[in-house]
Amino acid sequence: MDNKILKSNIENLKKASKKKEKITLHKGKPLSKETIETDLHLLEFIKINRKYGIPITTFSVKIELLKFRPDLSKLTSNGLYEYIYRFMSRNNLSLRTPGHIGQLLPTDTKNVIINYIMELRKTIKEGGYDEGNIINMDETPLYLNMIPNKVISQKGEKNVVVRTQNQEKIRVTCLLSICADGDKLPPYIIFKGKNSNNKAFNKLKNNLYIKKNKIFINFNNNAWSTTELMLDWIDKVYLAYIKKDPLCGEGLLIIDKASSHISEEVIEKCTGNLMDLSILPAGTTSIMQPLDISINKKFKNYIREKYINHCIKNNVTFAKVEKEDIINWIGDIWYDDTIISKNIIYNSFKVCGLSNNINGTEDHLIKCFEFLKNKINEISEDDEIYEDNPESKLENEQIKLQEKLYNTDDD
Repeated sequence: MDNKILKSNIENLKKASKKKEKITLHKGKPLSKETIETDLHLLEFIKINRKYGIPITTFSVKIELLKFRPDLSKLTSNGLYEYIYRFMSRNNLSLRTPGHIGQLLPTDTKNVIINYIMELRKTIKEGGYDEGNIINMDETPLYLNMIPNKVISQKGEKNVVVRTQNQEKIRVTCLLSICADGDKLPPYIIFKGKNSNNKAFNKLKNNLYIKKNKIFINFNNNAWSTTELMLDWIDKVYLAYIKKDPLCGEGLLIIDKASSHISEEVIEKCTGNLMDLSILPAGTTSIMQPLDISINKKFKNYIREKYINHCIKNNVTFAKVEKEDIINWIGDIWYDDTIISKNIIYNSFKVCGLSNNINGTEDHLIKCFEFLKNKINEISEDDEIYEDNPESKLENEQIKLQEKLYNTDDD
């Protein structure tokens, strides 16, 4: 909910509580003074907790309501929730699916971003890395029955039925990796299965994408990324790509804090191969990881379209989605430069602040502070990062970043 509306409601309720006559904030039955005071208390409760990013549920409100109005304990559980939903309705509150910034509070996130970019630039400078050897890798799940969140249907239709198959909960994991110069590394697909020597692997090894080493596949019991598979990815995808250009050295790998990405074995592997590993701070991947910012959602949307076309084509028998279908869909989309272009990949590193010129001349391209502003905008209008003028605050953050970097260089 917009904090302006929240504040407006609180102000209106405060004014109403001082008046003798009954008033209403919206059309409908006038509110009693007791109801106004209750609403005011609950709105303040929500505002204070939202300021610190604490999730407030109808159950939380119910507990607070009974503390403030013990007389309502005589109501049944359903009666209490009816009261809460009426309170929410008259104050423009609704249940929403939360976004996330992770465990960090907004002000912490700002400082963490600045410190991370500073350290990353030191690593880039010391390692002599250019855009050709800075790589971001992330894993994304793909479900074999990728039903869209919304479909076109007749207005007023009570039940929107979508035909599905028994593969509804079956998934594969795809490890995608991109380079700061706009290049793409081969996808690494993890299917559910016992090991890479099983019959399924033997059937798939003649796939053109696999034969040409443009896609790699592996198996484990849950189709999840593990330390063992991460080590295999480093050998088959990362090192194979980096060693194509002997002038590039072993490169800089930027990854998130997934446990399989940063296990002791993976870190030892990177150290042994003279790779630099840069781990994105917890809670910042949605605003600092190039794949999250520009690629993953688009990639999955196109996979979904492939699936829908597959359903349309097989509308009578509703053919099962085979592993080879998934491989071909991933390959067709990943290597189609009209879908995921060099320019999109190149710019995604710039807006995240991961490959910008270390002298600060490209800092105006950094958008992660702006992404952060958008994500925390609903938490607190009074947040010190974006108080008064968001644009000038963004500029100030970039100036601070440059000043810190210059001070570091002088050291």
